Amino acid sequence: DVRNASDCSECHSKIYAQWKTSRHALSGAQTNPLFAKMVAWALKSKGAEAGHSCKRCHEPIRFLNLPSATVEQIANEGVTCDVCHATRLVAENGQTWFEVVAGNIKFGPFKDALPIVHNFEFSPQISKSIFCLSCHSNSDNPHGVTFCSTGEEWQTSSFAKSGVTCQDCHMPGMEGKVAPLGKMREQLHSHVFYGGYSQEMLNDCAEINVQAKRVGNSVQVEITIKNHTVG
Repeated sequence: DVRNASDCSECHSKIYAQWKTSRHALSGAQTNPLFAKMVAWALKSKGAEAGHSCKRCHEPIRFLNLPSATVEQIANEGVTCDVCHATRLVAENGQTWFEVVAGNIKFGPFKDALPIVHNFEFSPQISKSIFCLSCHSNSDNPHGVTFCSTGEEWQTSSFAKSGVTCQDCHMPGMEGKVAPLGKMREQLHSHVFYGGYSQEMLNDCAEINVQAKRVGNSVQVEITIKNHTVG
């Protein structure tokens, strides 16, 4: 029920090509040298528990109760297709996590999809921020210092209050087809997973106005920053 991303590419070639270049595809230790070094450091300094804590989101296939043969085959794909599309969210130890659903069922945001290779169900979760926040939530180190505050930042922002989800900005919609035999859709979500590292997002994220004037022997500079799209 959980497959390699390359299997999905046979029908979803454009989405696969987008994902292949994304940070999701490059999140594992074998594809991300920085993460590999950080995990090695965590294992050496804090032990296996610290390393597993990191891998839970960077290599989530290892934490979905799958057969070991499947895990070793797919884990290095990072946040691969079936992490999101073959699972549903369940409550686990006070937080949400992914549970694989048996029956070769793939989940998506459309109610009228008619696939021919696998079963399909509409997912009301996959388009909501809670789906992303299963990993992109607040994380503190043992000293109580937050090193990931994405969830808290979004939840206290005007974006959350007005109903703008993570997907609205990081998976913008465009016209296209999920698969060659599928229907043309006005809002097919990008799987590039744009972020603060993407030039496309940085270009219009803020407006910066700088004014300078001489005051005696000094120069007084006034900088005004207006947020446009930073969630």
